[in-house]
Amino acid sequence: MNKIRGFTVLVCLFLAANVWGAPFKDDFNRPDGLVGNGWATQTDGTIESLIVDQEVLIAGTQATDWVRCGISRPVSGENKLSFDFLANDSFNMHVNIASAESNAYLEIYCWPGGPLTHANSVDGSWPGWVEITGAATVAGEYNNVILEQNGTEITVTLNGTVVGTLTNANFVSIESVLISSDAAAGTTGSLHIDNVQIGDVVVGIAGDPTPANGATDVPRDVLLGWAAGESAATHDVYFGTVLADVEEATRANPMGVLASQGQTGTTFDPAGLLDYEQTYYWRIDEVNGAPDFTVFTGIVWSFTVEPYVYPIRNVLATASSAEAGAGPENTINGSGLDAADQHSIESEGMWLSDTNGPEPAWIQYEFPEVYKLQEMWVWNYNVQFEPILGFGFKDVTIEYSLDGAEWAVLGDYEFARATATSGYAHNTTIGFDGVAARYIRLTALNNWGARMPQFGLSEVRFLYKPVVARQPAPTNGQSGVDLDVILDWRDGREAASHDVYFSADRAAVESGAALVATASESRHAVGGLELGQIYYWKVDEVNEAADPSLWAGPIWSFSTKEHVTIEDFEGYDDDMDAGTAIFQTWIDGWENNTGSTVGYLETPFAERRIVFAGSQAMPLEYDNTIAPYYAETSRDFGGADWTVHGADTLVVHFRGNAATTDETPGNDPAPLYVAVEDRAGRTAVVTHPDPEATVLMEWQTWEIPFSTLDGVAMNNVAVMYIGVGNRSNPVAGGSGRIYVDEIGVGRPGVVDPGTSGLVAYYPLEDNVEDSSGNGHHGTAVGDPVYVPGQVGSGLHFDGTGAQYVDLGTLNPSAATGQLSVSLWANWDGLSGQYQGLIGKRDTWAAADMMWQIEANIDTGIVRLQREGIADIPTAALPVGEWYHVAMTFDGAIGKVYMAGQLGAEAAFSFGS
Repeated sequence: MNKIRGFTVLVCLFLAANVWGAPFKDDFNRPDGLVGNGWATQTDGTIESLIVDQEVLIAGTQATDWVRCGISRPVSGENKLSFDFLANDSFNMHVNIASAESNAYLEIYCWPGGPLTHANSVDGSWPGWVEITGAATVAGEYNNVILEQNGTEITVTLNGTVVGTLTNANFVSIESVLISSDAAAGTTGSLHIDNVQIGDVVVGIAGDPTPANGATDVPRDVLLGWAAGESAATHDVYFGTVLADVEEATRANPMGVLASQGQTGTTFDPAGLLDYEQTYYWRIDEVNGAPDFTVFTGIVWSFTVEPYVYPIRNVLATASSAEAGAGPENTINGSGLDAADQHSIESEGMWLSDTNGPEPAWIQYEFPEVYKLQEMWVWNYNVQFEPILGFGFKDVTIEYSLDGAEWAVLGDYEFARATATSGYAHNTTIGFDGVAARYIRLTALNNWGARMPQFGLSEVRFLYKPVVARQPAPTNGQSGVDLDVILDWRDGREAASHDVYFSADRAAVESGAALVATASESRHAVGGLELGQIYYWKVDEVNEAADPSLWAGPIWSFSTKEHVTIEDFEGYDDDMDAGTAIFQTWIDGWENNTGSTVGYLETPFAERRIVFAGSQAMPLEYDNTIAPYYAETSRDFGGADWTVHGADTLVVHFRGNAATTDETPGNDPAPLYVAVEDRAGRTAVVTHPDPEATVLMEWQTWEIPFSTLDGVAMNNVAVMYIGVGNRSNPVAGGSGRIYVDEIGVGRPGVVDPGTSGLVAYYPLEDNVEDSSGNGHHGTAVGDPVYVPGQVGSGLHFDGTGAQYVDLGTLNPSAATGQLSVSLWANWDGLSGQYQGLIGKRDTWAAADMMWQIEANIDTGIVRLQREGIADIPTAALPVGEWYHVAMTFDGAIGKVYMAGQLGAEAAFSFGS
């Protein structure tokens, strides 16, 4: 039953995904990391499916009974699946193909070396497992499976031999593919997947297009790229705006779209800038070398270029008044619009002022930031009886503002009357001609009826020209970034140059003190980065001939990877003659006369099932029952500098060995140590804090600060030793085997503390519920609005004091008298009101305040405060960007942090 239930969940995942066209081939020959390329992944919460060494590796220890871990993708209209797999240890292989237009499916699974077994369902119900006679897989080797449908028959081929033909009357064509593994909790193993082919793929054709086939919002200066087909020596590029021309053109009849013939590179840069909103088609023909020069005609791909203007999202609307159920938000939330942007006649999708509301009636819009406005589309009030009522805006004054305080008049305009019919398209367009604004106010001078004092609109849409730098790479907040990163971004429309600010000091970027380049292109290489460091950057777009001449960009951040690998054990093989066996680099007891043995006695010498990363680890056996009573292996590093990029920590991954058979008993407990020797012969030894480290059965990340390797020149490392026992004072012990993988140096960065131990946690994902599990749910007062946040959604308060979240009697410091609070804030600026971010108080009276974090009413400076004690002030919040604020109180000292940096600290105490 567990297996059936897991399968049902996965079907739901398929239905939610986008359908990818086929034929399709994926050999996974791309850098280690996420699978990507249209694949979805399933996990039990512990095991991940990742690209490792140009294949998909599903490896680790199963956390939950019989939960599938693997890769899946929806397809369309194909009838063939082929793939290679290698299942190791106690992991099985499952493959499931589900039918289009019915609930039929076929599932096949096997254990390592076992027979293929199938479940063939015609209606989605569970049919039970049936073994395919004579379909034994080969243990320890890659096996190939082909499932091919022909009408109601599905042929199963294993390693080139047809082993079965199954009948399924309801199987139409392959709609989805899942390749996965499952096992009982605690099971350790691996499944390797490679060379997946869906449909009849021509081997020689190009693949993996960039941009992806069907991509939209593609930059005008896009660089096309692709993966070369097998045996391709050169490439012909066809590129144009007419699908038929790109489909039919050849070398002999280029039809004006043969853009490049016989090029050797796998990228193509179209001439000039592409046209806005234009769909382009392109094809790559792969050409073999001598003697045949065979041409493999490629698949036609397409993409659509970015629009000239974009609609503004996440607009806030307020109005002079509104009838119940007809609020101003209806004019910017798409209510009443269909897929063709045509409006209905239902009043529930419109705004209407209250009969007794103040006049003149107005409606105001606030954008998330300042935009360069191009135009506004208006759908006027459109109920069925509008020709009689005439509530729609007629003569209108339009004003704009940068801050909501100082306003300028754009002009007076007449809004066209609505049609009072369904399918109403906008019929008023107002040009803004590049006005910079964050606020727009529409004031009705009259309506079309001139009888009743009510005014309404159906929908309003604002279109802007993107002049601010956007879409950064690395993405904002990205972690694990390589040290040789090149900053990239999509530039603003009118930019003639780009001022790039970059620093590990956010304040330097904010103030403009960290200008590192004025770039002519929308990319910039930075060097000298350190490990585990957060960097901040922004790009100001500059054009002295424009007004304004500068558009300041938002501040972005990323953090670099924390470690660089100095040993991953991937480069060793079984060729002793070439000197590339693992024990020929990592010297063991055969040469150093200790009780160690590196590698296995038979090939493969390296461990290929129990790995931390990649496809190999080092097995290290120890036998301390005989002299010298310690076991050690060493590797010569030849004077390596381990302090590069600010590294200050050595990192070793290891784990013990579980007892699986009588021949492979569990480990005897023993200490584990690492020693480092420099070129001057100075040596330091560090022992793992667990004296029984060899019996730890999960992968351990052992971080060893360089400071604990006292006296050793870490910039001139000669030899590294890994050993079991007591090197300086050996005593007789036991035996066993440990595994070592991925050794690196680095600098630990900022660590997410997680949610364990929190008193209360409010993600504000469209509710004010406490996600800590402690039940301290809040109550939203005054209808604050949910908007996109730094992560997920956030709450927008209008600054009047009438909107807040009431957390009741919660006192988070009750148990300890201590407190830590953190939050993200995006400040609109001074409003003339007190701007409390969060606080504990019984009433609004100052004397009833226990503590509060507040932005000062006059300056915006963030401070920790209470009545009767000196504030702890820091700095003002920046306007219009998400900023992290935190405070801690240990019972004596209060500290306030801004963007991760200590802003101020002082003596503090809670109020009563």
